[in-house]
Amino acid sequence: MSNMCVNLRPAAVLNCFSRFLVSERDGYSSKRAMAEYANLTGKTVTPPQWALGYIQSHHTLSGPEEVLEVARTFRRKDLPCDVLIYLGTGYTPAGWNTGHGSLEFNPKTFDEPREIINLLHNMHFKVILHVNQPPLTLHGQFPEYVENRDDRSDHVANYWDRHRTLLVLGVDGWWPDCGDNLPIDSRLARHLIYYKGPLADRPGKRPFSLHRTGYTGMQRYGGWVWSGGRFLIMEHTRCPCTCRY
Repeated sequence: MSNMCVNLRPAAVLNCFSRFLVSERDGYSSKRAMAEYANLTGKTVTPPQWALGYIQSHHTLSGPEEVLEVARTFRRKDLPCDVLIYLGTGYTPAGWNTGHGSLEFNPKTFDEPREIINLLHNMHFKVILHVNQPPLTLHGQFPEYVENRDDRSDHVANYWDRHRTLLVLGVDGWWPDCGDNLPIDSRLARHLIYYKGPLADRPGKRPFSLHRTGYTGMQRYGGWVWSGGRFLIMEHTRCPCTCRY
């Protein structure tokens, strides 16, 4: 890295980098700079192919009939869509769950969750669920060292246990929201949960989670962060497209 102008300063926790400043000079390309960054912080995990397609979200749901009718409309009109993502109750009047922090289906919108998810799968949709209010002190390893885990609800293995019922019902991915107030080590632990948890229960299937917050190194756990709340106007649509491509 002798040809590279870099300022690295260790963060207070996990010896992560809080700064990684790069200026191109002496023919040092951006591509090579990103390769050096990946060598230092970890390489990106490849997401499942379906996660690269169109993902349809919603604001609220009137009931199970609307869940299925939206899916059928996409297929009837031959509109490309790979994933249906469902917001939780609290941010919306009627979401998939019973409220903030809940991992239980709302009977008003998903009265028969296994049957509804199976029908969505039969129409070739994947299903992602919104989750929020994680413990502020998430910690531990998962799943390699679960024998050493404590019995606290904020241990990553114990927190993942709460998700397993949903996984059995066929949920394909996760939308971990909030987390702005999580310390850095807990943020990374959260990314770890939604990567190694699904891998442990579904070996050979690539996990996918779309987070609100992250930190350097999250890419090792398939960490994807969305571009923030946007309005249906061209200016907001153009920005993430420009940044990504």
